[in-house]
Amino acid sequence: MAVNEQWYVIRCAPGSQRSASGQTGKMGEPESMIERTLRNEGFSVFMPTVHYEVRHNRTKKWIERRYPLLTGYAFVDMAGRNFEDARQVEGVMCFLRRSRTSGPYRMPSHDIAVMRAVEEENRNLIYTQRAEREARERKALHLTTRKDREKIMPKDTIAMICGRNPFAGLIARVLGPSSRGKVKAVIETLDSLVEIDIPLENLEAVA
Repeated sequence: MAVNEQWYVIRCAPGSQRSASGQTGKMGEPESMIERTLRNEGFSVFMPTVHYEVRHNRTKKWIERRYPLLTGYAFVDMAGRNFEDARQVEGVMCFLRRSRTSGPYRMPSHDIAVMRAVEEENRNLIYTQRAEREARERKALHLTTRKDREKIMPKDTIAMICGRNPFAGLIARVLGPSSRGKVKAVIETLDSLVEIDIPLENLEAVA
């Protein structure tokens, strides 16, 4: 943390802490609407968040989510900035004060550093758990036997091709197990039937 930073607490408008759509923040990571509007106006903003992963009901993919640790509040670095400029930013309701007669409350730098450390620890835990889960999934996939794959995707099963696959969205008919965690299937094109070897995780039975 830079020695000249001056962090103040702002009250966020309802709904402004929801995830912003479209492009992500400076580091290519998700951001909320209040973070985006403040950043677009040249302010440094810190909204402590908790990260977690959920599995999509339909695609079964794991998705990273985040939600504010302090609902309704965020921190803005006001070093060299005008308070009125920040108040005019969409989503900023007001600056937090200790009393009606006192000025905006300045957050101790140590407290900001502690919250940043907690958030970073939480994110590192998510990344570690993700890596361990993906390793287990890869190991389980490679250890499946032909008999296992026959049970999971029996011959003549009609399945949807999903995930990151050039044939994603097409319907295939399973012919039987192939090699290295794959299944042999056939898809129908405009003028012919095409046999392909496809990873087991890219097939979702539909009938």
